[in-house]
Amino acid sequence: MSSWKKSSKVGQVQHRERSQPSTRQHLGLLEKKKDYKERAIDYQTKGNVIRELKKKALDKNPEEYYFNMVNTKLKVYQIFSFFNSHSPNSLTQ
Repeated sequence: MSSWKKSSKVGQVQHRERSQPSTRQHLGLLEKKKDYKERAIDYQTKGNVIRELKKKALDKNPEEYYFNMVNTKLKVYQIFSFFNSHSPNSLTQ
C-alpha cells in the first residue's frame, strides 16, 4: 500500500512561487520563501551571538586581575611624566 502512495505522487506538478509582477518592478525584488528563510536564520544567529556576549559580560568578575592592567597604567604615567603634565588622577577629579 505504501508503494502505491509513493508512485501516485510521481506525476504531480511541483509548486512554484509566483514571479514579480511587472507593475511592481520598481519596488525591487520580490522576497521568496528561501530568501526569507535565509534572512531569518541569519537574524537568529546574530541574536544568539549578542545574547551570549551579554551573558559573558554579566558573568565577568569585575575584580579579576590582569597583568596588562598594570602595564597600561605604567605607560600612561610615563607619558604624563615625559610631557611634565598633570597626573591622570588629577584630571578625573
